[in-house]
Amino acid sequence: MRPGIIGEIGTDKPWLTALEERVHRAAGRAARRTGLAVTTHSVMSAVGLAQLRVFEDEGVDPGRVVIGHADSYPVLEHYLEIIRRGANLEFDFLGMSFTPMERHGEPRIVDLARELVERGHADRLLLSQDVCHNSQLTAYGGNGYVHLLKTFLPELRAAGVPEAAIHQMTVLNPARILAT
Repeated sequence: MRPGIIGEIGTDKPWLTALEERVHRAAGRAARRTGLAVTTHSVMSAVGLAQLRVFEDEGVDPGRVVIGHADSYPVLEHYLEIIRRGANLEFDFLGMSFTPMERHGEPRIVDLARELVERGHADRLLLSQDVCHNSQLTAYGGNGYVHLLKTFLPELRAAGVPEAAIHQMTVLNPARILAT
């Protein structure tokens, strides 16, 4: 059985260290050779552009790159530059509640997602949840695995995002990214 994606290839800071760049280059070469997509860990900074540059340098099709945790850095211009270069954005901090921004920032993410859809970029946006701590599980008082379906998608609908765009972001885009 083959994997569906390479990643999550990450950085720990708002820049790539030499070792992280080396890992990104290796992941890029593997992605180019296998045709697999690659997804990143780029938290609370514009480091996703540096990650994308390395993958571009390694000959990876930007359409096969997903800049992960993009919603942790809610800056429209950053998103538009990633999209302009042909890559994808993943909003996957949905339902997180570790920081005040995560607990109270989701309305901004709804607005940014709507703006991207209105600009014709639903084909470059993926929506999911990064559940990585027990405290995120409903048994421990967290939002669990249902936040996207039960809370975030209804908020998108209420903000005027068309059902076709939601289907694009939650079904068609992941299918495209995972296809080899």
